[in-house]
Amino acid sequence: MLAEKYERGAKRYWDEFYKRHQDKVGCGAGNTIFPVIASYPDVFVYACDFSSRAIELVKMHKGFKESCVSVFVSDLTADDLCKEISPSSVDIVTMPNGYVLFRDYAAGDLAQEKLSGKAQKINDNFYVRGDGTVSFQ
Repeated sequence: MLAEKYERGAKRYWDEFYKRHQDKVGCGAGNTIFPVIASYPDVFVYACDFSSRAIELVKMHKGFKESCVSVFVSDLTADDLCKEISPSSVDIVTMPNGYVLFRDYAAGDLAQEKLSGKAQKINDNFYVRGDGTVSFQ
């Protein structure tokens, strides 16, 4: 099945994605982390990504400080985050002053429309991009 092919190769596809695009795309390379740290200097951020290459990009960023960021590779569908983050030690959803930061995509948004228009649908709401990375919309 086509979906299984892309699931098996997901790590390789995402590592290649970050190799090509470096820090120009996605929060996986720190594009969300560093503006938050700049706005809230006392915050401590736990950040993870499926791609080890993305994690290395975060660590190479000029704003990276181990005193502010703990960054690690994780497959959120299989890994136990409690190995990296102590239970009840942080609120991983809310930000300072009670703001909630969500970076998400919606059904029918432009990203989904672009993928569905190119016959890249491999299952219900599951799409493959030209570089092999997948998106569940």
